[in-house]
Order: sequence, then structure tokens, then C-alpha cells
Amino acid sequence: MASIENRSRFVVTVQHCEHLTRTFAHNREKALKAYIVELKAEGYKPKLARTNDSYAIRVREAGHRNQCLHASTEQEAVDIKERLELERRNGLFLDYAKGRSATFGDLLTRYLREVSPRHTGFEVEGYIINAILADAGLSRVDLVQVYADHKNQHPSLARKTFRKPSGKRVREPSPASCFIRKPFAYVVPEDVNDYIDDRCQSVPAPTVDREIDLFSAACRMAIDTWRIPVAKSPLDGIQRPRYFNERDRRLKGNEEARCSTRPTTKTLGNPSSGGWKP
Repeated sequence: MASIENRSRFVVTVQHCEHLTRTFAHNREKALKAYIVELKAEGYKPKLARTNDSYAIRVREAGHRNQCLHASTEQEAVDIKERLELERRNGLFLDYAKGRSATFGDLLTRYLREVSPRHTGFEVEGYIINAILADAGLSRVDLVQVYADHKNQHPSLARKTFRKPSGKRVREPSPASCFIRKPFAYVVPEDVNDYIDDRCQSVPAPTVDREIDLFSAACRMAIDTWRIPVAKSPLDGIQRPRYFNERDRRLKGNEEARCSTRPTTKTLGNPSSGGWKP
């Protein structure tokens, strides 16, 4: 029903001869064997190893579309295989192909069109998502058109005048944003962690955390509402940026006086009168 295929690359090495190191794709065994024969003929003693970083889990079930999922470790592949077999035993036949046909950028765009207009912060979410799309070389979304097309906008947006795009970048481009061009099913926590590390070099951690909040919201919507199943959410296991979210506030009126005169101790009152009293 489900099988695991090691699709990791082969690596041929020769001790003390780094220039002879060659890497071969999993399906190039003929070229691999030829290279090993060539090295042995020249008197070398080649060693063969595998990177063990790419596994395919193939699912075949009569009456259902064949599926192929991917994992970066053997244990992850085993976990996915066991999960799929459990789903089949329980009568669940999830189409994981949806997660391979839609990119993470597609999900962000759909979230902006279908979900964000329901929020009072629609314009801010739109600016963030459009900036990420632009960083990855994808087209921006027209916020005015999105608002006009939505059937249930947030009431606070009724009198909102959206700013027209100037064409100027308001943030430093992040090369790590390119991961959103990957299919949803292939995005892994390392992609998001790389994005976090890269963004934290140019903007404050709270700003990056708000961007990750949008990623998380889009993932939840894709999995729970749009029914785009993946073996595991790419947001599981990420390392969010750390920061101290302190807030300064000025005292108003006679707050300072009231705080200084407020009792700081309590005495035990008459038990019959209800216990503690100031």
C-alpha cells in the first residue's frame, strides 16, 4: 500500500583526493558504477556513501490516485508511511496531490483575497504579503480590487481609502523569501527558519514575528478550511525570533498619587465577618 524509496544522492570519494569526489543522482546508477570501475582501473580505492537526505513515500491504492510524498530523513519517511497506513485502515483517503500543485505563495495570495478583507488589519496584511510576494519575484495583489470583490469585508473598512502602490520598495528585499515558490507540500521548517534568520538581520524581531503569524494563519486555513492536506505543517518545529515585548505608558491624572497611597498589606479580620479585610 505504501513504500519508501531512498532517493538520496550517491557520493564517491577517494581518501586524500578531494578532486576525485563525485556526486550522482539516485537514478544514475549506471554512471556511478562506470566511475567506480574507472577509479579502480587507475589504482584508486573509491568509497561509496549516500547523503540520506531525500526519501519518497509512494502510495498505491486500488480505486484511488497514486500519490508520492517526500521526506528529508528516513525516520520522517517511516512516520509518514505509518500515518498513511493508519489513515487507510480508518477509511481515510486524503489527496496529498493538492499540496504539490499549490505553492506557498499561492496560499498567501489566496489568504489575502479570501480571508484578509474580513480583518480590520486588511491593509497591513496586504502590504506584508505583497512585499513577500515581490521579494520572491511574484506579482503583487491589487488591494483595492480585492476589497471590491470580497462579499463580506470588515465593517471598519467601509470608509477606508486605500493608498495606491507607488512602485517603490519600502523594505529591504529578503532572498530567503524565495521558498514561497516551492509547493506547499515541500516547504519544511528549515525554509521558514532561514527566512526568520535572514529577516532578523534587517528588521526588528517583533516585525518578523508578525510575518510568521501570517504564515501560520495561511497554513491553518489551507489545512483546516481549504482541505489541502500535507504530511506535516511546515510551521511545526520552527524557531520564532525572541524578543522582550515591553510597553511604556505615561501615568494619567492622579494615578501616581493613588498608587503611592494604596494599602500594601492586609490583616486578618473577624472570621465571622468574611475573612480578610484591608
